[in-house]
Amino acid sequence: MRYILVGSIGRGNLGDEAMLIAALARYGKDHSIVVSVNPAATEQAYGCRSIRRTDMRAMWSVLRSGGGMAFIGGSVLQSRTSVRSLLYYIGLMRLAKLAGARLVLEGQGWGPFHANWAERLAAHALTWADTVELRDSVAFQQLTRDLGLSLPRRSVLAKAGTQHLTLGIDPVFRCPVRVVPYKTLKHSVAIILRPHASFDVARQKIILNFCRSLIERWGKKLIFVPLSVPEDLALHQMVVAQLQGLSPAVQLLVPQSVAEAAQLLSGMELIISMRYHGCIFGEWLQ
Repeated sequence: MRYILVGSIGRGNLGDEAMLIAALARYGKDHSIVVSVNPAATEQAYGCRSIRRTDMRAMWSVLRSGGGMAFIGGSVLQSRTSVRSLLYYIGLMRLAKLAGARLVLEGQGWGPFHANWAERLAAHALTWADTVELRDSVAFQQLTRDLGLSLPRRSVLAKAGTQHLTLGIDPVFRCPVRVVPYKTLKHSVAIILRPHASFDVARQKIILNFCRSLIERWGKKLIFVPLSVPEDLALHQMVVAQLQGLSPAVQLLVPQSVAEAAQLLSGMELIISMRYHGCIFGEWLQ
């Protein structure tokens, strides 16, 4: 059975790419068709077939010929960053439903949502799925609250017939990447930043002062590691430029792949991350 793999793929976010590696290992490269912002790069990196996010004709053909659709992880059902994105993913779920295809959601977060209608719409869309796996207990509690259900950790959704709602793990924990730590990075601290609406000048000063304390008081070497390029790169470059004048113990290292990021982060004494998957990488690599 062929599966269309859906996620935020091809944008340079290594957390999303790690989830794709896990999904390809699970479903098989020969049986997977990856929806990507950059299909050519995805095909070259992973040796699988990839199509554009707007290629609905190709998706419909696969779904109508006995294929399925799998959402491979992440918080795609949210509207805080983009209502358009939420409607796009719900549209794909509806496409699978109309085709009578199997629809699976794995390792999903839940929200945040900018409005009640968006949250209700996303909750309704989940009733089209055959299986829904949430990645953490917070998402599980929020979703069961939104659906008006009181469920144990593993249960059948009363409103959805064959649908199952389960509490699982983040797909990155299933990523089959062999890691050899950088020995030279022992006693280093990784700093992973991301742009954010609340990341104003005052908060930048707090981060800079904290980094100075790590260097001057604790004698740590700071390695800044952007996990989503180009989105995070400019912020890291700005902070590193302000710190490098104080100490040579500051570096900016930009991993080009999931394997390189894993190798880099596995050698750290401590990981401090604004990105969710920065924290997951730290736990996964222990």
